[in-house]
Amino acid sequence: MRWVRIHGHLGTLLQSTTFFCRMTSPQPNGYFNSWTLSNIPAGQSVS
Repeated sequence: MRWVRIHGHLGTLLQSTTFFCRMTSPQPNGYFNSWTLSNIPAGQSVS
């Protein structure tokens, strides 16, 4: 159960990183965004 909670925190961190990248980069990183969108919801739903 501890791993699930950690995974949720990692998801939040990745969301913040993605938002920061979008704010600072004029061109979004398609690979990073697609990876985040495919992994974040799973972590949030489990936690």
